[in-house]
Amino acid sequence: MVSAHPMYVNVSLAVVYESVLFPFELLPFFRSLSKQGYLVPEPLAAEILAPPRSGRLEGAALVARKGDTLLAVNTERKTMAVHAALPDTAADEMESLEELVKKDMGIDATESARFYEFNSSFALEATTDPLQRWALSLEQIPIVQRIPAILGMEIAPFGLRCVGKGQVPNQSEWFDIRIEPRVLTPTTHHFVDVLFRHPDRTRVIEFARNLEPTMRKLVDLLEEE
Repeated sequence: MVSAHPMYVNVSLAVVYESVLFPFELLPFFRSLSKQGYLVPEPLAAEILAPPRSGRLEGAALVARKGDTLLAVNTERKTMAVHAALPDTAADEMESLEELVKKDMGIDATESARFYEFNSSFALEATTDPLQRWALSLEQIPIVQRIPAILGMEIAPFGLRCVGKGQVPNQSEWFDIRIEPRVLTPTTHHFVDVLFRHPDRTRVIEFARNLEPTMRKLVDLLEEE
């Protein structure tokens, strides 16, 4: 079994709020962020340092950065998203930010959440040739066997995509996973793209923290056949 860690392309954890207004004041929020190591763009920093006015911070998209972690807040879409290098980091930061809002502003923003969404894309090192394994594993599916007659050429399955049974993509509960040979290194790595959306904050954060072992088990099912 391969023990190499995934090569992450994208990791993000977001919350979408259902409230009519953004659930907490952004100006004091960004003031608190600057004290915790976040760097903010100069126009936003000027707003933070300026004498208090209405207490509101205008703008559809506001961004701050701490190391390789990026925080994006969209006031029009009522979203807050953490983009990080690793799933654990994204989960830790989301929990930390929501605790910050609760501590500094006395607001439990989790109560205003419509759903949380975790998304990640990464490459996993393979123990056998992914191109061959996917072809062998799925070639006996009836519809796959009938496609060559229509196309006039032989085909081979190039991975798997599955979603949550009975779920619809535009709802607050959605699961979507795609595993296929990685285009740049198709004989040595699998490419995995995952989206997990759910109203239950705990379920989404736990999924993010367990992403690597869960996806490795799925790939092991393929490679052990």
